[in-house]
Amino acid sequence: MPIVNCQILTRVKPSLEIWKQLPPGRIPPGSEVSVIFHYNKFAKSNPGVLDDISHVWKSVPMHIRRTFRDVRVWSADLSDQADEYPLGPCEMFHRMFPLLRLSGFTHWFQYEPDVRPIRSGWLSQIVKLSVENKDCELWWQLGSEPVYHSVTDYVKVADTMDVDLHINGNALYCVRSAEFDSYRSEVRRIFPRSGCDGDINSIIGEFNGWDHALYRYRHTRANRAFKQHSKFRLDPLIRNFGTSLYTIQEVRVKFPNAFLVHGKNVIDSTNHQVLKDSGTDKPPFSENLIQYMFWRTFGRQPSQNEMLFWFKLLDSCRDANEVQQYMVEFQSVCHTKVVSEELLNLFDSEQHAAIFSGFATTVHRLPYPQELNLLFDIIELHTPRHGDYVESLLNAPDSHEAVGLVCELTINMACKAEAKEGIDSHQCGSLQAKVKSILPAGCVVQHISVSELTASCDGIMSQVKNPLRCVLFENVNKILVCTKSFTWNFPSYTPHLRSTSFDKNISIEGITKPEGFEVQFRRLYKGTKFTSQSLQDEKRDLDHILGVRWTRERRSLWVTDFHASPSMCNSQIFSLLNADVNAKIDFGNCEYFRGENGESVCASDNDLKVLAFDNWNGFGLHPCPSVTREAFFLAYRDDPEFSKASAVICSHPVANCELYMPFKKPIILYATTRLEFGRNDKFVPWRNHWVKDEDKARMAWTHWLENMLAIASNPSNIIAANNLYDSKYIEYFTGIKPLLLPSWCGPGLKEMGQNNYRPTLTDVLLTPYRTNLEYQGHKIPSSGWPNMDNWDSIPAPLSHAIFDELFAEVEERKLHQFRINTIRNAFPSGYKHVSDLKSFPVFLFIPYQASVMSFFELYRLNVPMLVPSKRLLIYWMAKHKIMFERVYGQPEEVFAKHRYTSLPSPNSFAIEDAKVWVNFYDIYQEDTFPHLLYFDTWKHALDILSSVNLAEVATAMTKHNEAEQIRLTKLWENVLSFPARQEHFKTAQYDDFEGALFESHRVRPPADHLVECEGKKKALATKMNNVATSHVAREPFYSKCDEQGEVTDQEQSRKFVSKFLHPLTHGAFASACSSVEYDAEHDLLACDTGIQVLFLRNPYSCSDIRLSLDKQLLCF
Repeated sequence: MPIVNCQILTRVKPSLEIWKQLPPGRIPPGSEVSVIFHYNKFAKSNPGVLDDISHVWKSVPMHIRRTFRDVRVWSADLSDQADEYPLGPCEMFHRMFPLLRLSGFTHWFQYEPDVRPIRSGWLSQIVKLSVENKDCELWWQLGSEPVYHSVTDYVKVADTMDVDLHINGNALYCVRSAEFDSYRSEVRRIFPRSGCDGDINSIIGEFNGWDHALYRYRHTRANRAFKQHSKFRLDPLIRNFGTSLYTIQEVRVKFPNAFLVHGKNVIDSTNHQVLKDSGTDKPPFSENLIQYMFWRTFGRQPSQNEMLFWFKLLDSCRDANEVQQYMVEFQSVCHTKVVSEELLNLFDSEQHAAIFSGFATTVHRLPYPQELNLLFDIIELHTPRHGDYVESLLNAPDSHEAVGLVCELTINMACKAEAKEGIDSHQCGSLQAKVKSILPAGCVVQHISVSELTASCDGIMSQVKNPLRCVLFENVNKILVCTKSFTWNFPSYTPHLRSTSFDKNISIEGITKPEGFEVQFRRLYKGTKFTSQSLQDEKRDLDHILGVRWTRERRSLWVTDFHASPSMCNSQIFSLLNADVNAKIDFGNCEYFRGENGESVCASDNDLKVLAFDNWNGFGLHPCPSVTREAFFLAYRDDPEFSKASAVICSHPVANCELYMPFKKPIILYATTRLEFGRNDKFVPWRNHWVKDEDKARMAWTHWLENMLAIASNPSNIIAANNLYDSKYIEYFTGIKPLLLPSWCGPGLKEMGQNNYRPTLTDVLLTPYRTNLEYQGHKIPSSGWPNMDNWDSIPAPLSHAIFDELFAEVEERKLHQFRINTIRNAFPSGYKHVSDLKSFPVFLFIPYQASVMSFFELYRLNVPMLVPSKRLLIYWMAKHKIMFERVYGQPEEVFAKHRYTSLPSPNSFAIEDAKVWVNFYDIYQEDTFPHLLYFDTWKHALDILSSVNLAEVATAMTKHNEAEQIRLTKLWENVLSFPARQEHFKTAQYDDFEGALFESHRVRPPADHLVECEGKKKALATKMNNVATSHVAREPFYSKCDEQGEVTDQEQSRKFVSKFLHPLTHGAFASACSSVEYDAEHDLLACDTGIQVLFLRNPYSCSDIRLSLDKQLLCF
């Protein structure tokens, strides 16, 4: 066990304490094992070290200590120059072999303090493997490849043939092999610093270490003919998780033959605690702690290689506050052009620090090996094409200017990388494109950086300082001149819309020394206090929490909505309940959703028959609704895919549930907006064409209400609504009280607890408002929607009169850094995922109707949300006439309303009526959506932002959302329990549409009145007659083989699928094998590639089996 002084009590002792719960096991006769503590310095010169080791060892129970022959302390006696990473651990490793050989040992296991057992008997397994490896015949090194993701997964290093899949140094080694001695000697000769750096041409940390060097040597191009790959064996004895987070229980299940784990962050889900560094002298450093400190400094989460870089600082016994200070200084290098003495302890030179800082602040990652090599070539080898930089560096009067020049060179290279990687950086990319786009004719960019632009105008070279500040360039006598510079009138993303006084003493651009992000954040949000504590780091035992057995049969839910969100927003819950969503969505937003296995949910990719969006015609099944319903029935009556559906969900519009009435399948009528949508919705502009005929719209509405009552009368069906407003709305018109089933629209329960509040911006984000803020009140009629055809709308939402009082208050308070951003401005190309909005510290939600799907999505992000109080919203509705979209139409009250409710009409534009119905809006359901920040005035809103602890609000929202997903999952479990309500699902016995409809729901379809519908009806009848003679009603499948104990075709198919999906036949490696065989007697998998036969022991312990680039079978 290699140790340093600061680890003995904080890491070694907790590591050995685990042996009490998971003892090493018995040692077979004839074998002896010693424990060796390998100290990095000279132990005898530091008696305190020996005392600490003695104390730690005596804390191990006697019966465990007796397992070992003896315990020894060896001193590496490293010099101060050698005692650094990776040189120190490397020297200690190589010195072990001759010492062990002289002491009579045959094998040794490297057991660093962050190795821990996960099963008892781990030492017995080590001895067993060592005994089998007599004279090193089978292997030299036996251990684990990385089972986590890092930069080494995808970065190829110079002179090698593949990426780095090295065996981690915590492994079992054979001592008595002259060939292995020679191999290690050659590695030390070839690789820098005596084989301690894993990459010949780079010093990037991810490839440093003797374990990387041992791997990379045999994979260099010069060693293509290396024949001893099998001497480096992968084995399930130990699994290497590096810095990634994992649970002991999860590893035990996934790797049933694993005994040990190497990892920085082990979580025991029994007590939900991170077990790393659990001593008393230092706090338990974890990924979450580094992410928190990094966020406080940079205002964002670290990339993978940044994470590894800072983790190594923590691992080297540095104090957390010290690392925080390093981060702040590191961030400011290219701004201050100063590298502190403390930073020079971490980097080889000032140039080295400048390069790393330049990349981190520009493209949010550290430089890759090839980029680092190229930059050092430019600086040190004076590359000709960068001669200007080299000459400037050589002539720089001081280190201050030299660091600035290296930063400029680095940022330019990072910007080029940005263009290739598609990263959006405020330092280059889009800003550079802006500069180029406003150059006058005849001028061409020669060189551009943040501080200087060099351009050629009609052949004459000229330079402009600070080009990013310029909004207008002119060609003045062949000289490029900036004639107008950009100045902020108001620090907002829409400055041209507002003007306010500006304090000249405040620097928006941060000319002074930059501060950590948290300091800037606290200026605006004074009440918010952040902590590094993660609400939930462990993976959840969902079976235990939900109290549900997941062994139920697979169920399929059929969806053909004209909007993807209502059904797909619940996909996380459906997946938990073993329910597959077979969605065929004919609407543009289908491309933003995927099925459980990543498949498209778009109708264009899934062969949707008959039904089509058709420029909003599909919402009403126009032009011939009854003919469309009959054609749909005939298309899917015998459809094999539809026959497998357990139930149908219809939501958008909910009236299209009429399509599924003849099929005798359970219908889940799931209302998410107004009941009349698609039938009598005269105010919706894009539906207006089909509801101009009021008589037809009234008939379609009446018929739909009758059908809905028929659907509700069938106990196999469910009437539900995702919001209280539409639930009350349905009750108002029908008397039916739907099941209230709010949409989920959030991440899985496992991810929810890792949803820490870590904003990276300080702006308030105005959430979707649709047309609500695009029309001033005098342009909106008293009873209806504004005319959206004349485009007489507000140019930007922040110009709406609603915000007048807000900006007046901001000016009075001199909140010069307060900004409101819109989604359109923040993400001009659109965001990739709704979670991208979590960059903002708080949302401003101004509703445009009673319930919208986006509100569910936003609330599940656990970001604090400002919402107007009921009183304020009613005031805005009266003064500015917002919220007009809540009324889709004014359909007739077909049934006597007082039979059901005494509420006023929900479709009234009268403010007194709105005061009643506003109580049912989503944002005012404090039991379902608690912790919203209600404000009565804009002054009140600013007070809230300044005084409320937003981090605490986010934590409270997270806890509620966790409980809410559990509650909703149990509700959906009851909804999807179809067998309890219907004995068997089968197609209708009637082959004709009208017969099937009447047989299932005792209703008749209305006649279509358009002339063109008569022709469609006749054509459909002809088609039906042609298939009638060949169509025979089928009895349920039955086979006598069932009685005789034989296997039916269905069972055989099921068994084949189960077998085919096994990792031994369906693993990622299988496509490379011409044949795959498993030897049960020797527990050995053989893969014949046609060129060679590859072997893997214990293959059933693998969750997946893959083929490495050097043709090894890897167990995952």
